[in-house]
Amino acid sequence: MSTPLPVTSAPAHRALAAQGIATLEQLSTYPEAWVASLHGVGPKAMRLLRAALADAGYGFAAGRPPATYGVAGQQTDQQTDPQTAQQTDRETGDRT
Repeated sequence: MSTPLPVTSAPAHRALAAQGIATLEQLSTYPEAWVASLHGVGPKAMRLLRAALADAGYGFAAGRPPATYGVAGQQTDQQTDPQTAQQTDRETGDRT
């Protein structure tokens, strides 16, 4: 069953949505410190999220966030759009 996130501020909602987090189940797979580091997620949003997780029987994950994300949600995997890849290739002189 998917439990939607509680209503938070618009910036917090956008920050979570940008990371693909729409349910408490998804949120529970991320460490609290990582979620708090997202731009737009402030102390009030964290209180709401923490309470909602606890009420649903969940909590924040221990440890590190999923490997495809770095600090504050900056995607670090190698998936890029073709335009960006071509631009990078031109900058480095690599040819495909």
